[in-house]
Amino acid sequence: MTAPTVEELTRFIRFLGHERFAIKSVQTGEKGAQEAHFDLINANRAVDYIKLRNGKRQLWVNVQRLKKGSKQYHDFADVEAITNIFLDIDAKKPDDRKDHAATEFERGFAVAQLPTVRAWLDGQGLKPGLAFKSGNGGGLLLPIPATEPTPEFIAKVATFLKVVRKEADVDVDTATFDPPRVCGVLGTWNSKFEDEKEGRKNHLREAIGEIPTRDEDGRLLRFIEELTPDPDALKTWTEKFNQTPTAEEAEPEPPEDAGEIDVDFVKAKLDALSEADPVLLDLLNWTDEAKKRHGKDRSKAEFGLCGKLTAAGFTDTQINWIMSNVSRIGKWNEEGNHYRFEMTLNNIRANDAEEAAEKCTTCGNDASAPPKPEPIAEDIVAEARNILEFKDPIEYTLDVFNSLHVGDRSAGGIMYCCYLTPQIETSRGAHPKLTGKSGGGKSDMAAATLHTLPSEAYHKTGLSPKALFYHPIQRGTIVFCDDYKQNDDTDAVIKQTSSEFHEHYYHRTVLKGKPAVLSVPPEIVWMITSVDSDQDLQCLNRAVPIDVDETPEQDKRVADHIQKLAVRGEVARPVTREVLVVRAMFRILKSERLKVSIPFGGPEDLIWNDAGNRRNLPLFLDILQAVTFWRRFQRDVDEEGRLIATVKDFDTAKALYVGDGRGESFKTKLTGAERKLAKLIVAEGGRLEQSEAAILMGVSGGRITQLVQGKDSKKEGGLLYKVTGFSRISEKIDRGSGRSQAINVLYLNEFDTWKDSEAVVILRNREKWE
Repeated sequence: MTAPTVEELTRFIRFLGHERFAIKSVQTGEKGAQEAHFDLINANRAVDYIKLRNGKRQLWVNVQRLKKGSKQYHDFADVEAITNIFLDIDAKKPDDRKDHAATEFERGFAVAQLPTVRAWLDGQGLKPGLAFKSGNGGGLLLPIPATEPTPEFIAKVATFLKVVRKEADVDVDTATFDPPRVCGVLGTWNSKFEDEKEGRKNHLREAIGEIPTRDEDGRLLRFIEELTPDPDALKTWTEKFNQTPTAEEAEPEPPEDAGEIDVDFVKAKLDALSEADPVLLDLLNWTDEAKKRHGKDRSKAEFGLCGKLTAAGFTDTQINWIMSNVSRIGKWNEEGNHYRFEMTLNNIRANDAEEAAEKCTTCGNDASAPPKPEPIAEDIVAEARNILEFKDPIEYTLDVFNSLHVGDRSAGGIMYCCYLTPQIETSRGAHPKLTGKSGGGKSDMAAATLHTLPSEAYHKTGLSPKALFYHPIQRGTIVFCDDYKQNDDTDAVIKQTSSEFHEHYYHRTVLKGKPAVLSVPPEIVWMITSVDSDQDLQCLNRAVPIDVDETPEQDKRVADHIQKLAVRGEVARPVTREVLVVRAMFRILKSERLKVSIPFGGPEDLIWNDAGNRRNLPLFLDILQAVTFWRRFQRDVDEEGRLIATVKDFDTAKALYVGDGRGESFKTKLTGAERKLAKLIVAEGGRLEQSEAAILMGVSGGRITQLVQGKDSKKEGGLLYKVTGFSRISEKIDRGSGRSQAINVLYLNEFDTWKDSEAVVILRNREKWE
């Protein structure tokens, strides 16, 4: 179901005069109101929030300006100023249909009264404001200069509503004067009970005409101020503002995992992190250096400390214990759950990494800290949103990718899909493994991909096997290891973090004679380049094999591209507007985690012809889910909030999976060079001398040795380990005159690969799902 675009929501919120706003939602006939707060600069997050609920829950926004740091469920005490007068004209419905949608006639009768109200306003010399159709009727929003919400002024607004109702003779709701009043979000659907027999269908909330620029009516403010306060409203609101609370205000509940924690585990991990991060230790002890760094601002320091603890993989419950029992900053214990969870932890969890980094001023200079997100201009974000909603974001992204890296289009698509798998709760994770000859373009392909991602998306680094246990890293980050050299310990980390993709990976060790437990956050995406598949087969089974195009034709295209850059005087990877748009798209996409449903994924519809390797089907399905997620703003959502994959998504995923011969890569787990050698042997009748193989492939004899046995002959690798039926035998050949020579001969009678890559996966009964 559609929802307002970022531009439409931003225009509406600006008309209301808000820089920060709340979206309140509730399901008709049920308890359990929800409320989320957003900054206007991040309106895209609000749009995402709205889209998941539009048509399922009533969606409202605050009419008046809220204080900074207002409670999650705001009330009158959180209203900073009265900024709008709300004239609400609801449809007249039978008493037993109050929770039902209005009929067209009922709603039309209410909307028809708006011109009468505007005529009355005009007669008083007042501005017309914004007229709109609500879910059940019509309304007017009249901007006024910000006015303190005193009981007296609130009561005067109550009087004004009665004056309009009486003098204009319209059905204005006289109860809409309370400061925490909300109105429907324009561009969303009313969500009441429907009754087709009675013609009761939900309606779209929409402005009548264009939403105008905010124009505050000083004359309307003076008109209201000259009125006599409504006595009942004055009494009620004087009591509200002056009443002494009899009990502490109910605070939001802590997170669901607020049960017991393993204190020894938390202490050991915190000790280990403090050893590696002196800034963390300074914050915990609230040293003079930390006070100087944060200007003695305890809120700022605690926000920064929580940001570090979050990046290190601690849960909210564990952080709460650390802040309450270990940290010496102190404000945490003085404040309630609103400060702890809503203002601090929930903000950090909602991707406010930049704010957390700013509040911990050393983070920007700490090489171990997550990259600081770079700002992206609003017009760029708006264009990115438009592409995500109305165009094909995959084609746009790959066009930009190909402007930076010639060819390898489907390989680029696979790499972007891998980056999106952390956001998909139903995925198992996918990791791009790029292989090819030295100088063949694999590093350039990886660099082009990363160049189009936001700065916080990846770490390009060499690393020791246990480095990630000590260096803070955000979940869902790409770790790019270029020209990877095989290492058993690093392979072990890759295997464990990729096999339990959505879980932390823990490591127990000893630091300075004390036991310690360290962890790597979940959903790390490994991007690895190497000449050959140096990791062992178990590690490769969790990776997506990507061979770079090494054909002479591709070499010529690359050379032409380089020469054109030289003529134009351009750098290889410029930061163009298109690159910024792609970065903005991925930042928007990464702002939410969802599940994906593949309705045609059952064995009766999706025919999978590669059952021999059980990990290949999950990899294909992960690519399909990522494609669906990539187009998530154009996909339906079921009642459980899951995105629904389409036949178009299947076709795209299949094209990526089998593109550039990748179907063979998946099936055999061999690089392009290894496959080429295997096919040559079979083509030569199952027997080929190693020296002849080198001539036919145009490589050295040493290179053939590497392909046969792997780079390290002491370890299992190469065709000898990976291909059943392959052998290398040393044979003696008679050279005459009683001389003989020992040569290596390669044997392989059959090589099971896809003759037709299209046969890897087939969708049957397409018409059923189109």
